[in-house]
Amino acid sequence: MGGDFFAYIGRLELLSFFSGYPIVYMFVTFIRGMRKSKAFNYLERIRSLLPYAYALTGTLYWAFELKNWYSDYSVTHSMSGSNGPYWSFWALSSILFWIPLFSKKTMISFVHSLPFFLLLLKDIFLRMNSTFSREDMRNEMITYTFSILLNLITLLLIALVNLFVDRHRKE
Repeated sequence: MGGDFFAYIGRLELLSFFSGYPIVYMFVTFIRGMRKSKAFNYLERIRSLLPYAYALTGTLYWAFELKNWYSDYSVTHSMSGSNGPYWSFWALSSILFWIPLFSKKTMISFVHSLPFFLLLLKDIFLRMNSTFSREDMRNEMITYTFSILLNLITLLLIALVNLFVDRHRKE
């Protein structure tokens, strides 16, 4: 982290939006794997909606960042933030999952989200060997819990919109 408070806050922002997606993805995939379920067809549909939920999470992240960049909307300002240009670009690329070409393969969204999850694991493991306070660990776990909830909520919203559109088409 380099000891910079704003870099730490920027990292927590990234983690709070993106690090929980792999767990949500794996949970949906695990539940879908239980073929004895009567709701198998709907679970297959929900699994296909996962990339769109990830894209919605990415869109919410960029709306949040645009609010922070209110005074300067330039590309150089956005890419030179506390998150670093690579993390900002990687987070921005999550919006590509709105495009059906990218969202057809759900595994691609999972692979795209793994660097954020690995960033969380790296933070935890590096701090375990140093003077890691309980408050820091608590912050990481609260951030991760928030990320899981956010990703579950975006998946629920996308599923509800999809259900509403399907019902509306049938009428």
